[in-house]
Amino acid sequence: MPVVTVLPITSLKKDRKAYPNEVMLKEGTGGLSHNSIVLAHQIRTISKQRLKDLIGFINDHNTQEAINEALRVHLNL
Repeated sequence: MPVVTVLPITSLKKDRKAYPNEVMLKEGTGGLSHNSIVLAHQIRTISKQRLKDLIGFINDHNTQEAINEALRVHLNL
């Protein structure tokens, strides 16, 4: 397939709390330079051509499960 489904990540603002369909990521996780939040409620499919350099990946099982749970919450599964 020439497309990939992605979850956007944004930097964490001071005093920002995560909703059940979001996951907080600590600085350094997956190569991130700031504390950030995975936005499972903004799931989207994009062309692979839009992807540039690999920043990193999340290989921690607990974090992967937290992201999966955020998707389940958002998709009401």
